[in-house]
Amino acid sequence: MNETVGNVLHQVGALPSLDRMLLLVAVLPATFMLLEFSFPARPRQPVPRRSLAVNLAYWFFNPLFMQVASKLAVCLVCLGLCLVLGWEVSESVLDGFGPLGAQPLWLQAVEMVVFADFVDYWTHRWFHVTRFWRFHAIHHSPEQMNWLASARMHPVNDFVTRVCQVVPVILAGFSLKAVFLVVPFLVFFVIVLHSNLNWDYGPLRWVFVSPLYHRWHHTTDQEGLDKNFAGIFPIWDVLFGTAHFPRREPTKFGVNHDPPPETFLGQLLYPFRALPEPIPPSPFSVREGEPAVPPAPPSSEGEAVTDESQPSLGGAASSGHTPPSSFPG
Repeated sequence: MNETVGNVLHQVGALPSLDRMLLLVAVLPATFMLLEFSFPARPRQPVPRRSLAVNLAYWFFNPLFMQVASKLAVCLVCLGLCLVLGWEVSESVLDGFGPLGAQPLWLQAVEMVVFADFVDYWTHRWFHVTRFWRFHAIHHSPEQMNWLASARMHPVNDFVTRVCQVVPVILAGFSLKAVFLVVPFLVFFVIVLHSNLNWDYGPLRWVFVSPLYHRWHHTTDQEGLDKNFAGIFPIWDVLFGTAHFPRREPTKFGVNHDPPPETFLGQLLYPFRALPEPIPPSPFSVREGEPAVPPAPPSSEGEAVTDESQPSLGGAASSGHTPPSSFPG
């Protein structure tokens, strides 16, 4: 059993390596500093020293320690699932089964990305409307969006998200080996989303989530609250009425209510603190008596500022949609 777990962790790239250290220390920092210098959304954006220290702590702690523990825990959950279902407890669980597992790996990779992004959309919303928000609030705590901020993630948030993505994929019969084809792209994509880049992907702005699109999710501006939960494909936000994508920039970021402390240890302990009273389910809740979508602010000409309308899908999207109170699956 121990050998099986060790081999699985090695195959999924959970263990630290020299290549990973090189990426963390040199390749990724150099790449994103150059990109943010060349295409800044906010030129010369200041980053307080304390925030920089917290970001750096997450940047190295998460991939070298937290993600190893998280992936180990996910492996143990999956092995326990195999025992419950009477499956063979071996590395063969990575190979998949049935018609989905028999497909070419590249096709499985595409299908898994779409499927996992759909699951992640609902998992993400669930974090926003339950008391597990306090774990997810760590990810929303940066008040300056930049490439380092992408690393802020509480271990519990990371574990729950991974379990919710991996378990359905295994039960569906996909081969997890297909994930290895897209992991480098996904890592790069996630960092791009949080970077201080002025990209909105132009004609593809409603096809893939861009940095500008995701900044509207991280904003504390009223018009952006409870919006843009999708991680890769905006179609989920369009379908379920949570898309908000004006071409202008949001004004501020962070957490409105009871923000986490700006220290690494303080943020790890923050979700376990006694809750202040009273507290809404999340800082992004719509208060009683307020409209679900507030009116747009007036422009300098005295007319309402209108955002570019999201694509119409036969009335599937509703601007007044209320987030679910629980994760549906």
